[in-house]
Amino acid sequence: MASCCWIALTLHGPGTFPSRILPHLLLGDIAMANNVGLLKALGVTHVLSVGIRPSHSERSLTFKFVDNIEDDGYGDLLGCFHECNAFIDEARAANGRVLVHCQVGTSRSATVSIAYIISHLNLSLLDAYFFVRARRLLLIIQPNLRLMYNLLEYEWQQRQTLSLPWVDLARSISLLNSNF
Repeated sequence: MASCCWIALTLHGPGTFPSRILPHLLLGDIAMANNVGLLKALGVTHVLSVGIRPSHSERSLTFKFVDNIEDDGYGDLLGCFHECNAFIDEARAANGRVLVHCQVGTSRSATVSIAYIISHLNLSLLDAYFFVRARRLLLIIQPNLRLMYNLLEYEWQQRQTLSLPWVDLARSISLLNSNF
C-alpha cells in the first residue's frame, strides 16, 4: 500500500486524494477525475461526473455523466439520484470503485454521495450529511440550498419521514458552514 500512496502522491501532489466515503465510493474533484494514474493507483473502475466531464476517455474506466446541472442554486438533481445510485451499485457489484466528482467536490458530487448514503445505509438526511462530511478529509461539503432541498425530498421518498423540517435543516447547515 505504501507504494500505491507514493505513486498517487507523485502523480497528483500531497493532500489531494479523493475522500473515501465507503470502500467502493470516493468523492473528489475534476483534477482527480482527470488524473488517470491516480485513478488506477486507487483502483477506480467507474467515474460518475456531475456537471463537468473529465478531459480523457480512458478505456479501462466506465463513465457516467450527469449533464445540465450547474451549482447555481437552480440546478436540480432529484430526478438523477436513482440512476446515480444504480451506477454506484454497479461498481460495487463488480468489486470496483467509483469516483463521484464535480468541479470542486463540495456541492453537486457531495449531494449525489449523500443521496447514495441515504439509500444504501438507510440513514436520515442529517446522518447521511454528517457521514459524508466526516469523511471529506480537509474539505467542507456545501451543497447549495436547492440541492439540500432535493436531498430533503429524496429522504421523504426513501424513508417517508424527515430528519428535520426544511427551515431547521437550512438554518443548521448554514450555521455549520458559517466559518467557511
